[in-house]
Amino acid sequence: MIKLDMDLACQLLSKICPSQTLARDSAEYERARASYWTGEQARATPACIFRPRTVVDVSMALSGGHGKFHGESSISNGVSIDLAMLNHMVLEEDRSVVKNGPGNRWLDVYTTLEPQGLTVVGGRAMTVGVGGFLLGGGISFYCNKYGWALDNIREYEVVLVNGTIVTASADSHPELYKALRGGGGNFGIVTSFTLNAYPHPGMWGGPVAWDIIHSDSVIAAFMKAGESAPEDPNAFFILALGKTGGHWHWGSWLSYCDRVESPVFFQDVLAIPSIYSAAKTQSHSEMSRIMARGYPHHVENSLWVSCTNIDEHMICYWGDVWIEEMDKIADVEGLKVQVAIQYITQNVIDRMTVNGGNALGLADKGPFLMFNAEPVWAKKEDNPRVLLTLQTIFDRTEAEAKQRGVYNPYIYLNYASQYQNAFEAFDEKTREFLENTSRIYDPDGLFQDLRGAGFKLKGPPEKRFPASLSDGLTL
Repeated sequence: MIKLDMDLACQLLSKICPSQTLARDSAEYERARASYWTGEQARATPACIFRPRTVVDVSMALSGGHGKFHGESSISNGVSIDLAMLNHMVLEEDRSVVKNGPGNRWLDVYTTLEPQGLTVVGGRAMTVGVGGFLLGGGISFYCNKYGWALDNIREYEVVLVNGTIVTASADSHPELYKALRGGGGNFGIVTSFTLNAYPHPGMWGGPVAWDIIHSDSVIAAFMKAGESAPEDPNAFFILALGKTGGHWHWGSWLSYCDRVESPVFFQDVLAIPSIYSAAKTQSHSEMSRIMARGYPHHVENSLWVSCTNIDEHMICYWGDVWIEEMDKIADVEGLKVQVAIQYITQNVIDRMTVNGGNALGLADKGPFLMFNAEPVWAKKEDNPRVLLTLQTIFDRTEAEAKQRGVYNPYIYLNYASQYQNAFEAFDEKTREFLENTSRIYDPDGLFQDLRGAGFKLKGPPEKRFPASLSDGLTL
């Protein structure tokens, strides 16, 4: 049976666990809705919200908090299972691993571990939730040194669709373990992650920005940093193109995973005259606090992602198209425009083979560029204009990449829009593995048919770009 009586489901939950079931219009229900990141998510109105406290409370759930769109980690008229209370954190005696509940935020994790001289490969912004970040991939300041976060997970505690609790690792349920490393929330509800812990002496880094007139020098320095990553895996460089006060500029986030002032690795980029620089020695938690300032809550937001093989021309082309198209909607209230560019290095690719490999299908591929559009704006009435502009930008840049023979179909789950089919972009062998694993652990396909939120193996959350968005618009 695909359709359920949600009112009845909520009534049953309230009888079994009354203190954990939040009814519509209650103060606790509204506070839970307000905790979502974007305005679109916060507008979702679940029939009720269930908050499990332990793994035995969980039968079927979705980890909420830092999704990008209505339906990714929230749902209207369904039962929303909020894992915020599953926020345990246990450092093992040998200090090599730490167990984390999906309800934690990364700031909680870092501030708990730092007094022990430790950290983990986690989110770069403090407000990001643990669960979704780890299931979608997990790009971190530490990725050139240790790989993406999913390649630093030793074990998953998972509640299967039939209520069975299993531990997935390289030695126990290895096919499930591999599928969870990149396959999203398609196989069960993860109630605990066991992560590698690493020494944390401190870090250096922060935002640095340059005038657009220095484009050639900035792009050249960015490309050199990506190519040179194997020589010094402590370094990480995010490039961004944004607009402040009506003026376009290049921004960046530089980081170095050691307490070294102005590392030699970054000498080329630091020699370029900057218009702003706040890079300094600090802790992992302090870095995550600063980065989170760029991601305000309860505004309209849409993340999109596209990848290409390594090609400096594509960075220049992306910049030209981004400026041209975003300037056409400059009158949108509260519009802040930024596209981030990341060089996914050979270091990261090499780590994708550990513990039997992950489910991304990238381990035999080379380095690539990732372009992540992340605009925010004030009013939902402007959603059609912004979304259509983003679609135009991605159509143009992907066409250019294909024409140049550098198009890379990979779609990073944590940056994908609701209109992008992330799993279709995986190679055939990887898709077949994920689908077979789904049939083993969810033989009736309930996670694909009943689960109302998130990216599913059978398609994106929104099957097609809504035609209504273009009604009456001339772009």
